[in-house]
Amino acid sequence: MGEVSAFGGGEMTYACLVLPFPPSLNSIIACMGKRRVKTAAHTQYMIEASRAIKQQPCARFTDPVLVVASFGRPNKRRRDIDNFFKAVGDALQANEVLEDDCLIHKLTLQWVDDVVGVRVEIETLED
Repeated sequence: MGEVSAFGGGEMTYACLVLPFPPSLNSIIACMGKRRVKTAAHTQYMIEASRAIKQQPCARFTDPVLVVASFGRPNKRRRDIDNFFKAVGDALQANEVLEDDCLIHKLTLQWVDDVVGVRVEIETLED
């Protein structure tokens, strides 16, 4: 689907993946009474993101990381950027790019013109 970069020695220190544009948080989680359940949109995105990740080999991050997610706008509609990272984080963890998404200690979200989907840059935080 796109570019992949991985730099560093034995421990992964940097990776760059390009994933499909994710569904919003509002469409991936539904309330069923007092429970919250993942929807078909979440399942479909996980399939598409998994396929993209498998085409872009990346080692696993097990230490705290900084993530920069650069979203390409799919159209001119107004959108809240913070509603889109949940599905991306879930995909990174499900595909073992991140041991756990709680390892994201710093997160930057931005709109860019040069990406189709979302470019996710992951960098191990220095001590």
